[in-house]
Amino acid sequence: MGYQYAIGTDGKIYLQNTYNVTGSNPTAIAIDQAGAFLYVTFQYQLGPQGQQLYSSASPGPGGITIFPISSKDGSLGTPSTVNVGNNPVGIVVSNIPPNGNLGRFVYVIDQETTTTPKATVLGFSQNATTGALTPTPGTTITTDSTGRTVATGYGAGTTPSAIAVDPTSRWVYITDEATNQLYGNNLNNDGSLTAMVNSPFPTGIFPVGLTIDPRGKFLYVANFTSGTVGAYALDVNAGTPTGAVGSASTATGTGPTCVTIEPALGIYLYTSNNLEGDVSAMQLAPQNGTLKQVQNTPFPSSALPTCAVTVANGSHPTQIIVN
Repeated sequence: MGYQYAIGTDGKIYLQNTYNVTGSNPTAIAIDQAGAFLYVTFQYQLGPQGQQLYSSASPGPGGITIFPISSKDGSLGTPSTVNVGNNPVGIVVSNIPPNGNLGRFVYVIDQETTTTPKATVLGFSQNATTGALTPTPGTTITTDSTGRTVATGYGAGTTPSAIAVDPTSRWVYITDEATNQLYGNNLNNDGSLTAMVNSPFPTGIFPVGLTIDPRGKFLYVANFTSGTVGAYALDVNAGTPTGAVGSASTATGTGPTCVTIEPALGIYLYTSNNLEGDVSAMQLAPQNGTLKQVQNTPFPSSALPTCAVTVANGSHPTQIIVN
């Protein structure tokens, strides 16, 4: 089930509509740059009568629900579905950079399980008119003899947990919570991914959140077990992240999950701290990406917050939403 909310002038949200996803157990959500299509990953396909296919004892096969978004009122149109692997847990849509050399691409991290093939990143090119997704070179979606979807793509470590694309759509980054590493990939003109030189890069313990500042200069990782945010500077030519895990990390509350930067000013960073029930607020220095805690941080939230997102209003940050 999906929910559409209107944002009031006071920052409060008001339920407008509910929508059925074309599968069950939705896991992640993304909107394209034009605001024309909404993509939702889910873990289980549904049968013709709406029943969940296969046993819930193991995930899959999963998919992506594609909703067209009305430019008039933000309502969602009739959805379509693309099948993916057995445990999709994250999705991101690239921008179209100013030079216009690239189209728009959608990437899904497929975590898989111990009984299914290796974790992978699946790439798709987007049809700007219909929102339809076509696998990029290196991504294949097939069906095995039992009718289950088999998906293969690009390397994503052991247990990928978060994914981000830089604002210029040149690089794609993935955290691996099992090996405490950050994978960097070059985004090619056809949407395929190739590993960066020297990738992967070390993180703190159990990285589960990832974001890039609006200028595309710095990358930040939320390390759940370490209780830190790791700061990395991105090489402007190669996209390589640099930053010592210890000295470039800033303490958060206990169990940070999501990390987000408000997109208007681009200088305030927040983490949802799951085990502490609060939100840490930090200010980043635009010249070097270092972080310092905002006065009176952390701020209370509901119990066990799982994620956070910031909302801009013109040139000023106005809201942060935590769930």
